[in-house]
Formats: sequence, C-alpha cells, structure tokens
Amino acid sequence: MAATMSSGTSNIGKWLRASSRCTENHGRGPRTGKRPRTVYGITDAGRSELARWLDEPSAGRANEFEALVKVFFADAGTLDQLRTTLDRIVAASTQRVTDLADNLDVGLASPAFPARMHLNVLVVRLQVEQELTVLRWARWARAQVETWPSVDVPDDWDASALLATLVGECRAAAVG
Repeated sequence: MAATMSSGTSNIGKWLRASSRCTENHGRGPRTGKRPRTVYGITDAGRSELARWLDEPSAGRANEFEALVKVFFADAGTLDQLRTTLDRIVAASTQRVTDLADNLDVGLASPAFPARMHLNVLVVRLQVEQELTVLRWARWARAQVETWPSVDVPDDWDASALLATLVGECRAAAVG
C-alpha cells in the first residue's frame, strides 16, 4: 500500500514524456557505456506550450511514502516491526542524502546547465531540506520508540505534550 496525496496531475510531466518520444532515437542520445544517455529537445510549438503552462496554477504537492503509512498503522503489528521500519527509513534516507551530496558535488564541479544554475539551486534546496528532514525525523522517531515496551503502550511518553509543541511550531511558522 502506498500513500499518495495529490490534487491534480502535472502537464509538464506529460510534456517531458512526450518530448522524449519526439526527439531523435526516442530521447536517447549516444550511448556512454551500458546505459543510454537521455537527451531532451523542444520544438517551437512545445516552447509556446511550455510558456502557456507556466501561467497556469500549479497542482497541489504530492507525497508518497509507504514506510510512513506502516508507521501510522504500526499498532496492527509488533514493536519489532515498527523499529525495523524506522531502521529501514534511516538506512534509505542516509543513502539518499549521501547520493544527493555526491550528485551535487558533480554538479558543482561541472554544471550541466551553468546558465540556469540559480534555478536549479532553488529547486535542489527544497529536495535537500526534504531529504534531511526525513533523515532527522527517522532518527528521532527510532530513538523515541527505543524505550517503548510495545506499540500499544509507549510507557511514559507524552504524546499530548509533543502534539501541543507541534501546534505551537506550526502557528509560529505560519505568521512568519
């Protein structure tokens, strides 16, 4: 089961899929080793459509995170299952953060599109923040459940106090 939250579909995703079919060799450029290299192109009509699309309101964000759904429903399983899920999130997040840092190092050393690096950084900053947030959260959550005797009895863990803190943080952030 995967959780997906979305309020619409992205036309740009359709455009990217279509553009790969419209470029030479179905979007695949010269081979470099065993993996094909994808090269995208855009026609004048496509550029006009892209400019028109930039004026449209964006669809809502989507988030898919199956492991989080497992944490949400952990009371249907065991504490060991919950801890294993959290351990897997930590491991996967650590790998994603490491891979992201490696890719950013490559991009810094030889940017593929230097003229649009400023736009890339705007987008990448959010991706970095999201990945680091998941990693911090997973480590925090794993530490929290370490002392729980079961998924049904979190011992003296005060969920209400933590929830009240989160409400305060949300309200403070909303006013800027």
